[in-house]
Amino acid sequence: LDTFVVISPMRRTLQTAIALFGSDAWELPTVVQPLAAETSLASRFTAPGLAKKIVANVQQGDHGSTPDALRLLFPSDKHPQFDFGPVDDYCRLMGERWSPGGADDGRWWHHGSEIGYENCAADAEARAAALRLWLAQEAAARGTKTILLVSHGGILKLAFSTRAFANAEFRCFELSPQGEVLAPLHSG
Repeated sequence: LDTFVVISPMRRTLQTAIALFGSDAWELPTVVQPLAAETSLASRFTAPGLAKKIVANVQQGDHGSTPDALRLLFPSDKHPQFDFGPVDDYCRLMGERWSPGGADDGRWWHHGSEIGYENCAADAEARAAALRLWLAQEAAARGTKTILLVSHGGILKLAFSTRAFANAEFRCFELSPQGEVLAPLHSG
């Protein structure tokens, strides 16, 4: 297959992908990748520390589920295409920088922040750049040219340096091997 799917590890994004495909399972390899998660409102909100923390906590909602919780919600016998390995890897990578529980707690949505959320635009922009690079490298490693990325408007806008996305809008972009956006190709 020359296409693979990348999905943000949030319940609603996984549910959106299932609705998009119209089935609980599909043939395309599907990677659940924390780099594709939505940005924290706190990373886009300029305010004093306490106000930012309140906004981040109010927004928390379904900010994320641990890898174990995701596996319970989307079991492999019903959703064999979902590869949650990158979530586990991300938790191990970022875990040591988290508060008590670290990687074992599986709080990937902290994105390595000790305060529990992405706190500034620079952190979100760095993650967006890391997502683009990961997408380019993963496509090269798989020998594919097409990636279907199911994610959220904030991270997509940052990652692809584009205008805001409408709900359920799709756009096509070409990436260089270094993860730089070469050109927007199509939208709809």
